[in-house]
Amino acid sequence: MRESEFSQLPSVYQVRHLGKVNNLLDQAVRAARAGAGEGTLLVADSETSARTRRGKIWHSYPGNLHCALIVEPDYSNRLAQQLLYVAAVAAGTALAEVVAPMTGMSYGWPGKLYINNLLTGQVSIAAPAGGDDPWPWLVVCLRINVARHPPNPEPERYNCVHTSGEAEAVRAQEVLAFYARHFLRGINDWADEGFAPVQKVWMQRAQDLGTKRRIKLADTLLEGVNQGINKAGELLLREAGGKTRRVSIKRYFAL
Repeated sequence: MRESEFSQLPSVYQVRHLGKVNNLLDQAVRAARAGAGEGTLLVADSETSARTRRGKIWHSYPGNLHCALIVEPDYSNRLAQQLLYVAAVAAGTALAEVVAPMTGMSYGWPGKLYINNLLTGQVSIAAPAGGDDPWPWLVVCLRINVARHPPNPEPERYNCVHTSGEAEAVRAQEVLAFYARHFLRGINDWADEGFAPVQKVWMQRAQDLGTKRRIKLADTLLEGVNQGINKAGELLLREAGGKTRRVSIKRYFAL
């Protein structure tokens, strides 16, 4: 991306264009710890060792979107973690802007983005370790396969914008511009109206509702039927014995 291409972003964002990096999420965390303020938007051209959570690999290529935003929540951690869903819905809305009408768009817990039921993007978050409440900063990291996706196994698992719905000419900066505007609007609406509208949109496009999920946490492995998210943004898993487990974003990312 060229620096001039960021001029279309809302002025509240302070863009840092990083070129090629090792891991954008780690880079953004270091920037936040060093005092980078709210609205700092780190954008990488590619990542050589991208990770999403506890070492899970994300395949990163030039031509795709890799961005991380630093926010300073004025809310309790219980509420601030809901910003992952705000970001996911903003990203999904951005994707809907660049692909053909009627292209399938759905969400997976906690931050997965699907086009035509194939994994296309993911939102991850990071926050300071320790007992601060509210967190002094929160990093919201978005990665979307725009130009290229990883080699597909059989059956297919991955997708990208260029292979979805007459979108071969779409560039990462276009998706970023839509996402940045939708996230800004979304975070303001969330602050005014609460989580219920975000929950409604997410649930309308939720993938794998009613199917079995295995959720690996730092201290345990949970299994159950996916019941979607509740009004707090917790995943509901109905276990074999009938008990419903609630899993928060904060616990999933070990924040």
